[in-house]
Amino acid sequence: MLKKVLLNYVMGKYRKNLAIFSSLVCTLSTIRYCYAIETPLYFPGIIFFFLVPVPFVLALYNTPVVGMPSIDENSSDLDIQLRFYGLVGMFVLLLGYIFLTFNPELMNS
Repeated sequence: MLKKVLLNYVMGKYRKNLAIFSSLVCTLSTIRYCYAIETPLYFPGIIFFFLVPVPFVLALYNTPVVGMPSIDENSSDLDIQLRFYGLVGMFVLLLGYIFLTFNPELMNS
């Protein structure tokens, strides 16, 4: 059941919407953070902030990254569970980034 949900819905039907939504939310929270701290960021810092959603988007598009093998319909249950837990972990990290950018006093301490 997890295999069917993961392949058909999360990484199939809603993949593009999730990727656009996560990239947009990260970009908007980064812009808000830059205005909230009221100090200029240098170019490497800006690049880092705008590349935050890249691992989540790569995980959604079934790209084989470290610890998460690419899956298809012939994949074993272990590979599917690794991909599922990897997606959940990436989503938690993404939410943590959004939380930290909305609380800039936590990032600067």
